[in-house]
Amino acid sequence: MAGTWDGYMAYNRMVDQNLLGSFSPQPSQVAEAIPSLDDASQIPDPLPVEEDSTDEADLMTLDQLLRSDGRASLKKLDPRRMNGAGWFQYTKGITKTVKNIIESDFKEPAPNVSTVSNDSKLRWFKAFAQKYNWQYEQTTLVREEFDKVCGSSLRGMAFEWKKAWKEGKGKEKGKPHWMRKSVWLGLIAYWTDEHNANRAITNSTNKKCDQSKHTCGSASYVRKREEMRDPVTGELPDMVTFMEMTHKRKSDGKFVCKKAERIVKKCRLMEQQVLTQKTQCDENGLESNHLTPTEIDVIFRKNCTLRHKKKLNKAEKKMEEWSLKVQDYEFWNTMMQNKFPDEVPPSMRATLSPDQSF
Repeated sequence: MAGTWDGYMAYNRMVDQNLLGSFSPQPSQVAEAIPSLDDASQIPDPLPVEEDSTDEADLMTLDQLLRSDGRASLKKLDPRRMNGAGWFQYTKGITKTVKNIIESDFKEPAPNVSTVSNDSKLRWFKAFAQKYNWQYEQTTLVREEFDKVCGSSLRGMAFEWKKAWKEGKGKEKGKPHWMRKSVWLGLIAYWTDEHNANRAITNSTNKKCDQSKHTCGSASYVRKREEMRDPVTGELPDMVTFMEMTHKRKSDGKFVCKKAERIVKKCRLMEQQVLTQKTQCDENGLESNHLTPTEIDVIFRKNCTLRHKKKLNKAEKKMEEWSLKVQDYEFWNTMMQNKFPDEVPPSMRATLSPDQSF
């Protein structure tokens, strides 16, 4: 079992300083810093000194790279998705590209994007810029979307790594074949740290409480809905139909999520009510026997708004209860002060001078 996360990071800092020749640790310091391990063979291998890159792109700054020649032949990115350009959540393959970039340049034990160094983030983005092209003025927007994909990808990858480590399958208890041993042990140190372990349990509990099952697989809702766009009219499916298609099993047509089933049924009922009203108001019977996607989306939003209003009303009711309790507290506090004006609370006695003591 690895030692503490702080111990591992101290060890890495010591190795870095020693490689630079700026620090010569004493044996006792090394013993304190190296993570304690049951198996001596699991001691982290020192991080190798990286040679200066000979790749011209690596030597460029980000600005130089984005302004360099030859980028016109790269795949295009544009949030408007015009002229064959793609965009992050709409285009298949971008997430996989980001994942491959992370795997090829994962040099530090970072289980989430907040623990990734700025240097690594910059290297990853520069690698991404060598695979996709965009208008220079859109760089900030592209960087923001790229960071989001990095965060979600790394979170999913770390989840699988941790799961493999717990199961103890594969070489070195689940370590990916491409990952350095020192980085892997650093991740284990992070996972076994008491503070991080407790936070992981809390996050897992919260996620399970707010989890919604669906049938989209790894595809995002945005991309899935885009794939359902009508090829002739170019219209997107209405939100009720979309929810129905992404929360039903194809095998038996049953919902996989009770919450989605309730929303769809309620929206369909409201849809029938609106159709009935329109039919009654139309004496000539010229009205369509179905609602447009826009009209159905309005019903969907109304239903969601009603659900949020119920939650808001419940929260307001709770706040009102607490407000009444505060009023009760102030009432009894005032009454006790009037009844015992000479009494001093224990918390204030220490601040009184000897002359004021009772």
